[in-house]
Amino acid sequence: MLNDESVSKSDVENFVHKQLNRILSSAVQNSSYYSSFASSKLKINTFPIVNKAIMTEHKQAFVNKHVSFFNKFVFNTGGSTGVPFQFFVSRLCGYVDAWHQRFHHELACYQNGDKIFAVDGVAIPNNKRDRGEYWVYDSISQSPYGSLHYSALSLTPQVLNAIIEDWNIRKPAILRGYPSAFAEIADYMLDNGIKICFGLKAVILTAENIYKYQQDKIRKAFGVPVYGQYGHSEKCIYAFTEANSLVYKCSPFYGLVEILDDEDKPVSIGEVGRVIVTSFYNDAMFFIRYDTGDLAEYGGEDEKGYVLLNRIVGRTQDFVFDLKRQQINITALIFGQHFKSFAHIRKWQILQREYGKVQILIIKDTLYSKEDETELYEKFSVLNIELQIQYVEHIELSPRGKYRFVRMMIPKDV
Repeated sequence: MLNDESVSKSDVENFVHKQLNRILSSAVQNSSYYSSFASSKLKINTFPIVNKAIMTEHKQAFVNKHVSFFNKFVFNTGGSTGVPFQFFVSRLCGYVDAWHQRFHHELACYQNGDKIFAVDGVAIPNNKRDRGEYWVYDSISQSPYGSLHYSALSLTPQVLNAIIEDWNIRKPAILRGYPSAFAEIADYMLDNGIKICFGLKAVILTAENIYKYQQDKIRKAFGVPVYGQYGHSEKCIYAFTEANSLVYKCSPFYGLVEILDDEDKPVSIGEVGRVIVTSFYNDAMFFIRYDTGDLAEYGGEDEKGYVLLNRIVGRTQDFVFDLKRQQINITALIFGQHFKSFAHIRKWQILQREYGKVQILIIKDTLYSKEDETELYEKFSVLNIELQIQYVEHIELSPRGKYRFVRMMIPKDV
């Protein structure tokens, strides 16, 4: 329906009303958290706002007790807030997400047989790095996320040369991944007069905020339209941009999106509010009026009733530095690899006071173990970063009361 020009605003409204009633009814009937709600009076604004902390504390209360083990998957995410979260997602959510990804690729002129490659947080085995290979195969299928994944963890000149050379040989039609990584690649190409020698159709940026200067340099370096995509592992929202636009359209066929202020009231056009989402398809674990932890500037609705986001706030592009002062992309390192230890950490923060040394403050969950600690040390040691872990009861907020996942404290004159 996303690419059907005949769909009207009333069609969209009817679809949203039907799907919303279905998921709210299912939540009331099949979960203990919502069992006290009257099934005859289901209105979205009568449901409470929930967040990661609430859903973690009362995890089983949000789970559909009638969904079989074979119809749900366990997901871990660190999210842009840095608060680890483990949850269930239904099989249907995966199908719907794949369909939306396919739609966005077709918007970028994808055709059957085209190659899609990604630049993300994939970890490259040492034996492949020793051979000068900075990519791994993920799937024989190109859609939805691409068959070949290139590492954004450390984009040195040597790595950049190898990646660009490999692209010229393999000739992908669509590249997708982190804006900060593609901006770094674009800088290298422009600085060294490097051009791509194949029929690239588009670059799709995801997982971080996209800034106009990044979009401009990527478009200049690659010579193709640049698209944006916004979503979460929780699979409650899918938002996309048209070519070279920074305005996101939220798909009404994926979930309900509300932009609310601190008093849970809808914001006006042009105002920044919290991104609150409701999944239409996750019958495994109910995400209803779920606070994503992200902020967005509300842009109203388009002619079909799609919610518009003029910009998204809260996706970080922080870096840490190794001993050689090379930047390591935090989105790739932390959020791209989905550490198993996510499920056992309540909250954490990265501090860096010296090049090549990082301190992590961790508020442990009850299930946190020595294995989780070992995993963290191993992930950072591969990148030549010395890690120190400190277990704490509290993580300090900024002077303005904000939580910062990464605190860069290296003196500027060092």
